[in-house]
Amino acid sequence: GRRVFQQRCAICHTESTPGAKRYGPVLYKELIVVNEDAMRAFITNGSAGKMPGFKYGLEPAEIDAIVEYLKTVSRPVKRNTPDAGNVNVMD
Repeated sequence: GRRVFQQRCAICHTESTPGAKRYGPVLYKELIVVNEDAMRAFITNGSAGKMPGFKYGLEPAEIDAIVEYLKTVSRPVKRNTPDAGNVNVMD
């Protein structure tokens, strides 16, 4: 699951460099555990906005693996950057 997430999801759901724009929300276990079925559907079908659907690019087992991996990811710690005027880099 981690490998597939890194290959297919990390580009939008993680910061490539501190302060870089992130296109999707940060994903972590507290968001996933109560919404597993919704998360699978969202990965499969995407949204009308920015999120593409992966029903043609990922097997159902790969989508399940991503969801299982995300259930192990801790919520990121909000951190302040001294040169950014204490801006929350998670937002």
